Amino acid sequence: MNIFLTNHRKGWDMNMAKRKKDIKIKLIDFISDANLEKHWGLTVKNAEQVRAVVKVETDKGTYALKKVDHKPQKLHFIYEAQEHLWKNDFHNQPRWRITCNGQSFVPASDGNFYFLNEWIDGTESDIRKLDQLKEIMRLQAALHHCSVGFSPSPYAVIRTKWHGWDKKYESAVEKLKSLYNEVKQQPESHLGSVFLETAPVMIKMADDGKKHLNATAYQQVLNQAVIEKGFIHGDFAYHNLIRSKDGKMHVIDFDYCSQNLRIHDVARFLRKVMQRANWDIDLNYTILQAYHEINPLCKEELEVLKAVMHLPKSYWKIVERSFITQRYTQEKTVQMISKEAATFDKRLKYLESFPTRL
Repeated sequence: MNIFLTNHRKGWDMNMAKRKKDIKIKLIDFISDANLEKHWGLTVKNAEQVRAVVKVETDKGTYALKKVDHKPQKLHFIYEAQEHLWKNDFHNQPRWRITCNGQSFVPASDGNFYFLNEWIDGTESDIRKLDQLKEIMRLQAALHHCSVGFSPSPYAVIRTKWHGWDKKYESAVEKLKSLYNEVKQQPESHLGSVFLETAPVMIKMADDGKKHLNATAYQQVLNQAVIEKGFIHGDFAYHNLIRSKDGKMHVIDFDYCSQNLRIHDVARFLRKVMQRANWDIDLNYTILQAYHEINPLCKEELEVLKAVMHLPKSYWKIVERSFITQRYTQEKTVQMISKEAATFDKRLKYLESFPTRL
């Protein structure tokens, strides 16, 4: 019996899918449209698609050619942010190649834009290895440290994301509660029963996190971040962390960078690692300590971080993609929800033991 709901707006991000679709045209057409010889003075020798970019071998080196549907202000922001890092000695990133006439990007024939940056030759990080996990956390800490003092030019002004964490958290909890109440009104089904059985504890955990967040010095943390004027990467994930042949870790793909609290980056990466590691308390402390050694986290930040780690983001993602956007089958959803529920007790112990001092 179909209990999928249709009265919600489809909110999942289409950007990556669109980029991949864009470059599934013949590479020769893609390269021709970008016109590397005219814009960058490069002669193309070979090209191949790698994820959402095209690896281009030229007479002057190897580059990643990317086509995006960002607004010009966003592209200026990304370029200026990466240059700010570079000038502050954060070189573990690919640098953009400027066009022959001094531009950082060029228009595509369909209204989108191309930009070109250095190709990092290496392999994706392996977050199952402790040494790489610690290295990634140190890299993240260094990036945040070097981001401080960033003032984008008038061409690169985009909406900051420092504010509104508390409202976004509350909104996420209310969405989960609303879905729970709607499913209760639907005809009975196996998927509905599994969701209704598991959702209450997830909602309570999220509510507890909201109470913790309201009790923290969130506003103080926010005010300090605004003063420091730093920014975050926005997508610290294994596929954006490349270990080069000389053994150094590099971070790529700054498409989601923004001026936001640094613990947003930390929480996003930490949540992914902890899910894989079954909410390992000792591992959590070890990798937080690795970050702290490079760029200390104060007690107030750790308390905010602990609060936001209560939000069952992956659980919400699963049910949203089943009931709302209908991307998952009922069978797949049941399996994924059950897997999330199976680690719930471990997660509660993890949250109870979360450090507020390092």
